[in-house]
Amino acid sequence: MGEGAVVLRSFVNEVVGRPAVLVGNSMGCVVSVLAGAADPGAVRAIALIDAALPMLAEPPDIRVAMAFMLLMTPYAAEVALRAVLRWENPRRSAERVVRTCLADPARLPAEVLEASIALTAHRRAVPSLEHAFAGAARSLVRMLAEPNAYRVAMDSIDVPTLVIHGEADRLVPVRAARRIAASHPDWSTVFLPGVGHVPQLESPAHVVRALSGWLTDMT
Repeated sequence: MGEGAVVLRSFVNEVVGRPAVLVGNSMGCVVSVLAGAADPGAVRAIALIDAALPMLAEPPDIRVAMAFMLLMTPYAAEVALRAVLRWENPRRSAERVVRTCLADPARLPAEVLEASIALTAHRRAVPSLEHAFAGAARSLVRMLAEPNAYRVAMDSIDVPTLVIHGEADRLVPVRAARRIAASHPDWSTVFLPGVGHVPQLESPAHVVRALSGWLTDMT
């Protein structure tokens, strides 16, 4: 996560050249928060869409919990991921992710699904993909399991912040987002009923409306 934050800060400073509005989803929210905490002058505002958040006492969806338990197991995770890459075609892999991340997969436009399948196929050409994927997952889980540094980074954010969260998110329960929102009453919040982990794909009109209104209020 730390390396991703360094890359993001470098991009904002060297390419954008002025304070940026960071919009992240899931793990991207962690990277945005860490970047904003490390270099406040580079960030104008942050929008967190179904952010990966510190773990609650209660486990998430049992399928999600089992998947992360496997990913946290060295060697076994890489073997399992290698088997998936070998035996599951890109369409089935993409459809499996869609079923996990969306509350209603039927809402995903056909062209977005086809693009996801093409991206899944493209990624399989990346050398040692299973090692990179498992490593990223372990890094995230370790941070969320011992989240002091992440909480400190969140608490240090002193720019307008928007939380958008699907109430039917299987990966990050909405109660975790409500708890974070309650501890930061100055943040703006939008909760979307019946929406899963990727509202920007499942309910894009609501996300655009929320972001547009929030950005307008800042000006």
